[in-house]
Amino acid sequence: MTKILFTAVSAHGHVLPLGPLMQVALDDGHDVALIASEGLRGLVESDLPEGVTLLAAGPMPFELATTAAERTGGDVMQPSIEGIGETFGGVLVDLSLPEALPLAHDWQPDVVVADQYNTVGPLLAAILDVPWYRYAMSVHPPQSWTEAIEASAASRYESYGTAPVAPQATLLAWPSSLTAAEDAAWTDAPVHEIAFSAHAGRSGGAGAGADAGADARTHPRVLATFGTIFSDAASLERLASSLDGIDTIITRGLALGESTTGDDTTGSVQWTEFEPIGRLLEGVDLTVSAGGAGTVLASLSRGVPLVLWPQGADQPHIAEQVVRAGAGVSIASLDDTREAVDQVLNDPTFAQRAEAIADENRSRPQPREVLGTILRQVSRVG
Repeated sequence: MTKILFTAVSAHGHVLPLGPLMQVALDDGHDVALIASEGLRGLVESDLPEGVTLLAAGPMPFELATTAAERTGGDVMQPSIEGIGETFGGVLVDLSLPEALPLAHDWQPDVVVADQYNTVGPLLAAILDVPWYRYAMSVHPPQSWTEAIEASAASRYESYGTAPVAPQATLLAWPSSLTAAEDAAWTDAPVHEIAFSAHAGRSGGAGAGADAGADARTHPRVLATFGTIFSDAASLERLASSLDGIDTIITRGLALGESTTGDDTTGSVQWTEFEPIGRLLEGVDLTVSAGGAGTVLASLSRGVPLVLWPQGADQPHIAEQVVRAGAGVSIASLDDTREAVDQVLNDPTFAQRAEAIADENRSRPQPREVLGTILRQVSRVG
């Protein structure tokens, strides 16, 4: 039995993709814990696999972003490179380690798995002298970002009397077909590809996208979701208006700002609360999204093309790769949504390219195979 500690930025899109790897570890009799904010306890208890232990530590996204903005004098939603470095290399560590370190020390993990933007896991691994793995489910950050994050984190390592240690490997969920030859790559450790699966939640029941007559439908269905960070009410209402007349599901989301209070059904638009993306995608022909990695990978893993309106973080980089791969289009304004939706729905090439990416994903090693590789390596290190 191995004790596997997962660490992630405390946002749905960073935590939920770790679920499949957690599930196979639990199924095989291993202990699994997650270091994330207390604010995600409800999500852990309802959507992550039963048996995951939450070691509550660290900030939720709003506190993380606002504290970094206060320290650097930057914009909360559009941080500078300095702000990105301070967000993930400074604030995240400062607001997590005082609680996370004693919790991790008491739990005594054998190995740490950290999402690619989480600096807490690698630091804990260095302090506790255990191996760690990076879970990469998005485009590789620009070199300027990684340098800024590493620079901010360096003084934190020094304060704990340790130094950064390279991961044993990078677990790469981001498809090679969404990576240009000139893009930066993970070079500090071996890369193990891993198949990505759209999170369906603990119950795995039918979602808002499912209906009894899905097989007989002759009209397209659109899923519109701006995720859990950028779902402000005004944008969602404009989006609903632009999609009037198209069978559409819109998630209200869990935005940093005000969430929409739209009716459950408005004409052809059906509003729904947050729901695992795997259930929302049932019966869907197109996703409209801000371009978060989780939504993009979930959609493409089902062969669903995209219309992307990138807002911040790494979304512009993600949108660029989706467009380059021919699996979707990117828009600069919500005013362009309807035209872009009609373009993608009426040109089968987009769906074909999305299905090709789904095929690539299906050909990759499944989480259980990757877990086996991790455990064999950990036993050798130990």
